[in-house]
Amino acid sequence: MHKVAIFFAGTAWFEDIWALLLGILTLAVLAYGAILVPNFGSAFNLSQLAAGMVEKALLILPMVLLIIAREIDLSVASILALSSVIFGLLLKLGVPLLATLPLVVIFGAALGAINGALIVNLGLRTLVVTLGTMALYRGIGFIIVGTGSINVFPAADTDFGIGSAPGTRIPYIIPPFLILARGISVWGGKGRLTGVLLALVLVAAIRNILGISQIGGDTQGMVIGLLLIGSLLISNSTGFLVAWLRNIGALPKTNG
Repeated sequence: MHKVAIFFAGTAWFEDIWALLLGILTLAVLAYGAILVPNFGSAFNLSQLAAGMVEKALLILPMVLLIIAREIDLSVASILALSSVIFGLLLKLGVPLLATLPLVVIFGAALGAINGALIVNLGLRTLVVTLGTMALYRGIGFIIVGTGSINVFPAADTDFGIGSAPGTRIPYIIPPFLILARGISVWGGKGRLTGVLLALVLVAAIRNILGISQIGGDTQGMVIGLLLIGSLLISNSTGFLVAWLRNIGALPKTNG
């Protein structure tokens, strides 16, 4: 037992057991969809699955850095919502799309900077600050829009970023994600995107399979919720096992 544990500890396999299990589960779900779910393996469906996954991945990339630094930002979705409201208002006022995009990016960055200023200058916890700005930003969006909505856009707006590279089924949104996933560097911490990317693929594949099977959004949410709870249980159990093996000397202790 001792020699086996030392062997695994000397490789990346034992320390990355969670990523390994996640990868196996992801491959199993993809194989199930490809073999048993009609149209799951079609080029069109896979391209749509990838596009939907990468859209969320672009939002998650900065969150990876925060989590590695043991911080959190609960206001991301609210920043996106309020920025979307400003985007719609600018277009409604006749501002050209090419001018609207950088303005909205700057506006969203400013909202994030407010979070940072409160945390750094006042010494507040990220959980508390972003919990408050989550409600604040979303509330401002509701005040601006009211009970109505801005849902009439020209084709240049609604088609922006949609579609595939000429002659392929690769969505336009994938190359920017790959570039950003490669400009990541964490100073003073450590971490990898492997688990995050696998989790995104797994969740997207499960939602896609359930959708093709005509299973509604509420049931999809329940399944994803159970999956998240299960992943937490497995992750914690793995952590306890590694800690126990280190305590009994079966694994070398680390300085982290």
